[in-house]
Amino acid sequence: MKKIFNIISLCILLCSGVYASENPPPKLFGITLFENMDKNTILSGGDQAVFYDYDQLGEQALTNFAWVEIESEWFKMIKNKNFFKYAVYVKESNEVNDKSLETLGEEINHVAIEGVEAFSKKTFSENDKNIKAVGSCVNFRDNLLELFKAKHDLDTSDFLQSYYIGENKDFLSLVNYNFDYKNQKFSLSLLFKEKLSFNFTCKYFYDEQKNLSSKLWVYLATDDLKKEIFENLNYKITDSNTDKMIKSMTILKGF
Repeated sequence: MKKIFNIISLCILLCSGVYASENPPPKLFGITLFENMDKNTILSGGDQAVFYDYDQLGEQALTNFAWVEIESEWFKMIKNKNFFKYAVYVKESNEVNDKSLETLGEEINHVAIEGVEAFSKKTFSENDKNIKAVGSCVNFRDNLLELFKAKHDLDTSDFLQSYYIGENKDFLSLVNYNFDYKNQKFSLSLLFKEKLSFNFTCKYFYDEQKNLSSKLWVYLATDDLKKEIFENLNYKITDSNTDKMIKSMTILKGF
């Protein structure tokens, strides 16, 4: 009985971070970073899932993280009618598992959530002469950002813009909000800062009819995860802005 109590106590300490007064919290679509994935999983009948085995998780294209597409039917989350293709990026927490083994003689297979993402349901048809036109991805993103800033009382100057180009000449227009999150590591019992970012990215590409189109990609991620995603997708930062990139793509259209 005492052992069961110790396991529960350890899980409470490990699965719940110590939140500082930072705004916004490290949460997207109701999913909080650094929580154990099992804490968000629901089995039929409403029972909570057993511990995940990291090695059994689906997509492991990244080096240090696994990617799992999620659905509200089995994952605790908040759906937004404007988005779909929800996914979480997870990482096996060896330090937590080792501590559990050392303290309790059992490994708890702590699989921590390190990122959350989703894509807009709508594919935006872009006007290559006016990238900010009503109905464009940028227009939708700007409206979303204004609401996001107001909700969390954020300053516009704290949002950064950057541009990336991919191997297939598709490109990203990214607006991100970087912030530090104070968490407590169980093994050290000391406060440390995680560097996180909310990212609002218009992803541009030519569709099958050779029309310029885009999707809005939103995600919350740690710096290490974000870097690995971009390296895996072969996106390189560029000095060209959206207008310049579209002009370049238009000139080469058909070649």
